[in-house]
Amino acid sequence: MTHTHKVKTEDGPYPFRGTVNPHNPTPVAHGGSNWTYRCACGASKQVNHNGGEKEHGPWGLTPASFARTTHYTTTGSVRGSCGHKHRSRELARACIARDHRGCEAQGGYSDRRVVKVTHFLEK
Repeated sequence: MTHTHKVKTEDGPYPFRGTVNPHNPTPVAHGGSNWTYRCACGASKQVNHNGGEKEHGPWGLTPASFARTTHYTTTGSVRGSCGHKHRSRELARACIARDHRGCEAQGGYSDRRVVKVTHFLEK
């Protein structure tokens, strides 16, 4: 069974940003406002409005239809990665502090720094 997108919510108006359908533009719809239409499935499309004219872009998945996961890790060109997925920047900094202390105790140094890692997963 195929899904037919239906507009559930509309976000806008936003300033006109350019054509939303480069393969079949509707110039009379340009210059007014831009709206985002969203379907219940998570897909969205951009629509330009100008007077009674509309230019519809294609339905597609947008970053809003993806779940975003973020964690922090530590890495350095000499020491490499700690291999942990820290839930916050502060926990990653604590990991670096422990690594620095361990390296100093052995007469070395740590070049690790905090890195933010973001993944997008389809909802």
